[in-house]
Amino acid sequence: MLLKEFLKETLDGNEFLVRPAVICADGFLISVQGSIYHYCEPKETIDTYESLELSCESDSLLTDYQDECGISGWVPVEIVEKLITKHGGIVEIKD
Repeated sequence: MLLKEFLKETLDGNEFLVRPAVICADGFLISVQGSIYHYCEPKETIDTYESLELSCESDSLLTDYQDECGISGWVPVEIVEKLITKHGGIVEIKD
């Protein structure tokens, strides 16, 4: 599953939306969030973003974005896609 598909499939019209985490082929778990309450651009609850908020283990692709708590804010979508690809793609949505 691609990031774009995940964002569309998990959009439910709720402005308080918290999307489920994704599990990549190698077991890497990522919380990918975008809404009016997350560190993303635009700050809307939609299915297309310029940047997203992530929560996951450390990864070299997130060095410039991740804080000490493991939250990465305003991560460009291109970086999120590279991260997912690096870990083998989305194989499961964890409810």
